[in-house]
Amino acid sequence: MTINGNVVHTRGLPGGYVRKPPKSEHGERLLAIDAQTAELLREHRVRCVARAEAWDGTLVEDAYLFAKDEAGRHPMRRDTIGKRFGKLAAELGHGYTLYGLRRFMATQLGAVATAATVRERMGHGSLAVTGIYTHRVSEADQPAARHMSDLLDVKQRENEAEASSGARSRHE
Repeated sequence: MTINGNVVHTRGLPGGYVRKPPKSEHGERLLAIDAQTAELLREHRVRCVARAEAWDGTLVEDAYLFAKDEAGRHPMRRDTIGKRFGKLAAELGHGYTLYGLRRFMATQLGAVATAATVRERMGHGSLAVTGIYTHRVSEADQPAARHMSDLLDVKQRENEAEASSGARSRHE
């Protein structure tokens, strides 16, 4: 998947938007994605093609991933996507935001990747900007996290075993 270009929404322009190049060379990048994400994107594309055909149209070759028209020519506004995401999160009982998700992603990547890799994936021009988002987890802290997880897993298995034996003794 190639990610390039920015969309700026302004009033008074035809269609309310203009496509412009990235702010810097770091805004245009190739990103590796896992097989499951690739499959989800293919399935999304199939749904978009079907939606366009249902309106007796066709999906344009360079359709936006999140488009507001059936042909995929016009992008959804970034604030609209953010509001929809927030509404869905609230319906699921969470207070997540897209900004928070981006920061979380950078922090998680910072635990397993170099700062340069995180900078590239985030599209930042400098490591200083990336440092705002990332909170690198020290390598020494990772075994500690695994140890705590193992302890919690053991405790959970003990609790499940107690609950199971308690249920059996009540039935006997």
